[in-house]
Amino acid sequence: MNTKGIYIFFISIFLLITPLLSQQLPTFLNYSNNWQLLNPAASNPDFLRDDYYTTALAANYRKQWSGIETAPTTQSLLYSWMPESLKFHTGLHLLNDKTGVLGLSGVYGQFAYRIPFNRKHFLSVGLNAGLVQYRTKTSQVRLLDANDILGADANKIYPDFGLGIYYQYDDWLYAGVSVPQVFGLQTAFGAGEQIYELTRLRHYYAQTRINWYQNRSKSTYFSFNIWGKYLPNVPLTFDATINYYFDDVFWLGLGGSTAEVAHLEIGCIIGDGLGYLDGLMHVGFGYDYSLSAATNLLGNTLELSVRYSW
Repeated sequence: MNTKGIYIFFISIFLLITPLLSQQLPTFLNYSNNWQLLNPAASNPDFLRDDYYTTALAANYRKQWSGIETAPTTQSLLYSWMPESLKFHTGLHLLNDKTGVLGLSGVYGQFAYRIPFNRKHFLSVGLNAGLVQYRTKTSQVRLLDANDILGADANKIYPDFGLGIYYQYDDWLYAGVSVPQVFGLQTAFGAGEQIYELTRLRHYYAQTRINWYQNRSKSTYFSFNIWGKYLPNVPLTFDATINYYFDDVFWLGLGGSTAEVAHLEIGCIIGDGLGYLDGLMHVGFGYDYSLSAATNLLGNTLELSVRYSW
């Protein structure tokens, strides 16, 4: 068995015979364009630069550890809408995440109330509420001994709530804090000797973004993004990314994480810059490269994101 095979073997054993401790929230590489997934009070990023864009539809696909067939995959779909009064925004958020025989799916409604100081200087407070299904499909596992049984497939559904606060100053400074899962959870699957425990920990997020414009039309600029993440009994981690947007046509991004991961982003913007759409479409590709010798053997992470605003 080669080195990668050994890692796959031990990861599979870990997932199957230990408690499902800390089955946690999915993460995102292109988080600067997905803040509404992290903070229910956050607004559509296109609206923050131009309040013409009050409606958005966004999709995201993430494949972690590309060298392993059963590695985590995440899909999300988000719709958001803001009325002409700009006093609030609301939306719907769908999430699906799968790691081997473990998975979760969720549906959330979002609402945020905006407290304006002027048209582009405001504070918003947001809430998301929904249902999450946690599932195990142990019947898909093939063991060496046919008499060994891991237990029947199971799924459980629980309510889920998140809170967030978001601040914007003009079109260059944004910041927010959020708790995507307000209530913790501890439950178990199976029966008898085949018990698999699930513990859901409360997450704490902090995000900030600063835009540094390079021309009067503000179509070319640098974007500085930081995302801080804290979980109880887990080291505090930070992600930082610098994106360069050129003439509202394309962008490039470089960054990294204290979790020993390097980020690369590239994307194009179809709309105002190219003149093909009445709205604005962002199509982005992200790549995570592990700087850790251990996790680098598992492969790297790929992410595709699309957002259309009108």
